[in-house]
Amino acid sequence: MRLKTDWVVKDPIDLEHKQYVFLDYAAKVKKDLDEFKLYPSFQELALHVANIGRILERGEYITLNREPEEVDDEILLDDLIYNKLVVKEKEVFNEIIKIAKFAKEEFTELFLVAKAIWTLLYDSVTIRVRYNQKNSLDFKSGHGFFYLVYNNKIIIYYFKIDRLKENNSENKCIVEKIYEGLYNDIRNIDDIKNIILKNHTLIDGVYTAEKQIEDFLPIFEIKYEQHFPLEGGILSIARRKIMNYIFQSIKIKDLKND
Repeated sequence: MRLKTDWVVKDPIDLEHKQYVFLDYAAKVKKDLDEFKLYPSFQELALHVANIGRILERGEYITLNREPEEVDDEILLDDLIYNKLVVKEKEVFNEIIKIAKFAKEEFTELFLVAKAIWTLLYDSVTIRVRYNQKNSLDFKSGHGFFYLVYNNKIIIYYFKIDRLKENNSENKCIVEKIYEGLYNDIRNIDDIKNIILKNHTLIDGVYTAEKQIEDFLPIFEIKYEQHFPLEGGILSIARRKIMNYIFQSIKIKDLKND
């Protein structure tokens, strides 16, 4: 986090000082959003909006029990700690409320900009299964491959969907790049498959049999309508769309079996 959620209650508790702290953070966020780099700003802003609302409505502020490992890590409900706001001096408490009211308006405005960019980016990115389409309703293995063309290069990734914690339904799509090369050398999906067969052993700690790739694992193609940033942009949305596609496919399969 580039701005900790406890920034409101940290000394010095002074509205003018906090305005400068916010402006410094806002400048970083605006720079990212101007470049259409959505993450980590999007989830940070969502958390800050929730945090300020919690201060004003319940007299509590939010902290995290873990730092996000990647720029587009989801912040889960289990990650949140609610801390009671304990302030003895009435003047200090009133100053915190002033700071929170100032921050609420500013954070909300930034978040609405980020949400508009998220919608634009999400609508721009499309996915489709290019190989092993016959298994599109049976992706319970939770892993496979996807590729995209970016700056005249083809980039191929391995993905795996993992449950973040035991006894928790929250999942994460872990992605690892296995190949990057000139797009002009690629003619069809068979070329993509052959590159994967040659490079899949580079995946650290993962063994995938070639027969499994040939007969079962999906290969997705990612396309996008506008040239957004790859990291913190297209790649982040692609991960979410693939995960949503697989979970939706499983639900459809289960419905058909009922």
